Formats: sequence, C-alpha cells, structure tokens
Amino acid sequence: VCEVLEAVLTLLRPSFSLKQASLRIELDGLRQCRIQGDRNHLEATFSALVGNALDAIPRKGAIQIRGEVRGDRQAEISIEDDGPGIPEAFWPRVFEPFFTTKPAGQGTGLGLAISRNIVEDHGGTLLLQNRNEGGLRATVRLPLCKESLVSPLAVEEKTA
Repeated sequence: VCEVLEAVLTLLRPSFSLKQASLRIELDGLRQCRIQGDRNHLEATFSALVGNALDAIPRKGAIQIRGEVRGDRQAEISIEDDGPGIPEAFWPRVFEPFFTTKPAGQGTGLGLAISRNIVEDHGGTLLLQNRNEGGLRATVRLPLCKESLVSPLAVEEKTA
C-alpha cells in the first residue's frame, strides 16, 4: 500500500511545488501491510483523490495523508485537505459520472466515480466527508491479505 502511495506522490510532487503546497505523510502504520489488488487501478484511485485535493486547496495549502490498520483487518488511508470542502447541494451527485465542480476543461467528473468503483471492486469502501475545521477527508478502506505482515511495501497482483 505504501509503495503505491509513494509512486503516486512522486508523480504529483511537481504539482505540489507549483502550488507551494505542504504535504504531511504518516504511513508508518501501514509499512508492513499488504493488500491484494491491481496496482495500476489503485494508483489511479489515489492519483485521482490526491489530485482532487491538490485542485481544491488554496496556494500554500496543506494536504495530509495518513494510513493505519483498523481492528477489522483493513488498511485505512485518509487524504485530508484544507480546501473549501464539498457544498451541501453537491453531495447527492458527488459520485455521479461526469459530475464536476471544476471549470470547463479542468475536470471530466470521472475521478470519484471511477475511484469508488475500483475501491469497491477490491472489497473496500470510499468515504468522503467535510471536515469540521474546513476541507475534505477522503477515506479509503481496503481489506488486508491474511499474511499482511509478511513483506513490507508490497501489493500483490490480483489473480483472475
């Protein structure tokens, strides 16, 4: 799980620099965890979620990514930003394909819809919630492999 997130963050670092955004990463709780899944699909999911957070924050804004193991044998990854959050009127449509709050030409409205499908295909859940202190929290929960403490930083390829 950590390896997937680190790959995504490596690709997005130039965007963080351009926006002068701060990034705080706390993934120690997931360092020895493994999930079974399609690496490319998971990278697409986290890329969409972190990309949305980057788009939402103001210049010099902040994003925090945390990971931990939940008692129910799930990896939980949360991505929090200090942007405006999601207006109440948009909540019913937020996961609809082609729905976007971004200006024309700056978003397809597919990121959240595809991300939720990918996470659910992996047996997990994707939750969004406005934070009390402002901004949005996207939480991805994915089931751990039975032998999840065997090898650090690994994601197995899903077999048919």
